[in-house]
Amino acid sequence: MRRFLAAALALSLAVPSSAVGGQAGAFLRQDASARGAALGGAMTAVVDDSSALHWNPAGLARLSKPEVSATRVARFEQTSLDVLTPGMPTRLGGFAFSYLRQSSGGFERRAGPSDTPTTFAVTQGALTGGWGLAFSRLPVSVGVALKSVTERIDARSASGAGADIGVAARPHESVVVGARVLNLVAPRPSFVSAAVPYARVYELSPSWSGRAGADWRALAALRLARAADGPLEWGLGTELTYGR
Repeated sequence: MRRFLAAALALSLAVPSSAVGGQAGAFLRQDASARGAALGGAMTAVVDDSSALHWNPAGLARLSKPEVSATRVARFEQTSLDVLTPGMPTRLGGFAFSYLRQSSGGFERRAGPSDTPTTFAVTQGALTGGWGLAFSRLPVSVGVALKSVTERIDARSASGAGADIGVAARPHESVVVGARVLNLVAPRPSFVSAAVPYARVYELSPSWSGRAGADWRALAALRLARAADGPLEWGLGTELTYGR
């Protein structure tokens, strides 16, 4: 029996906009996998597993086997992010479904200035289904993701539905260029009277990969993103992989 050892080292540099956290639907732009976080979010052209549903649904066309990806991120101030994404390749392309939930607790409220405070939580979740297809005669794949989102602040909740699209092209054996439009159809949850549409985000990501030795492969990827009426964000990641 042959044994193979595989290891990867990823380094990243990312300069996101400080305004992202204040945008409606920003929870959908959190890093949905450890590899994506290590690459500075530059996964639009790189992703080839079930987490492509979150990075670029066109990457679902590269699924080679049934799989499930799971991520849990614990942040400060009682905030956590949970993502579960099963995926499966078929003759009609790759399919994936996802459950994403971000929760923050410990918020205080008072009925009056002298009352003892009680606490409540804010949760945001999304159920998403996506599909990616590669064209047999063209080095291009496309994908679409449909999602239903729900936000809850204490006892009040609001929901909406939306859609994303993505494309990935390989103009050269070593080069892949990916693009995505997040919230092409924007969810519009309404807590009181006026709906708050999620920001539409445009992403472009070129990547290069090639051999760096007999048993080594190197990858470099750049991510450029811009939300409607927002500043340019960018991230850069490199990865060195040994073995198979």
